[in-house]
Amino acid sequence: SPPPSPPPSPPPSPPPSPSSTPTGHFWAVDSCSLSRMCLPSPEHLVVRCCGRRAEEPPECILAPHEKAVKICKEFGGRLCSVSELAKPELCDERCGEVKPAWSGQSCTP
Repeated sequence: SPPPSPPPSPPPSPPPSPSSTPTGHFWAVDSCSLSRMCLPSPEHLVVRCCGRRAEEPPECILAPHEKAVKICKEFGGRLCSVSELAKPELCDERCGEVKPAWSGQSCTP
């Protein structure tokens, strides 16, 4: 008897249209140089979390802004504010050359 035919594969889903993911800009702060820059949200920057019960991710995590927000929620907190990040004691080498960390504050480039 002939082998059973494989089930038809589902059609590929269309790629998301660029208009459906607006690019916001958010302040990123380098705690080592205490400089801040207004960067587009797809950039992969350091994730640092703040909040009363927030835990810091134990290792270097680089992520776009939207994912950084989700990561901090999972750690029980939120992204730090610009003023919370502008502290020299937060300067560390956990991510090597990448120093700026996302803040939760949007900006206009």
